[in-house]
Amino acid sequence: MNRTDIEQLLEEKIRVIEDVPSQQFFCRLLTSCDWYTLLKLIPSGKLKVILSDKVLDRLYPKDLKTKYVYARNLLSR
Repeated sequence: MNRTDIEQLLEEKIRVIEDVPSQQFFCRLLTSCDWYTLLKLIPSGKLKVILSDKVLDRLYPKDLKTKYVYARNLLSR
């Protein structure tokens, strides 16, 4: 899978974030990638969408959720 495929996948998933498969996809990204990798993969404007409550509520451990809630608050400033 090349970068273009990943970008297309991310674009499609961001458009339909309300469905469960996309929430699972973003949970997986948030739990497996460090912050700087996420910033490289996803533009900050779209990162705010990914950091929605529906996605963050699925994260485990809960301190990971706290970390991303903090990041979302910083992005909103």
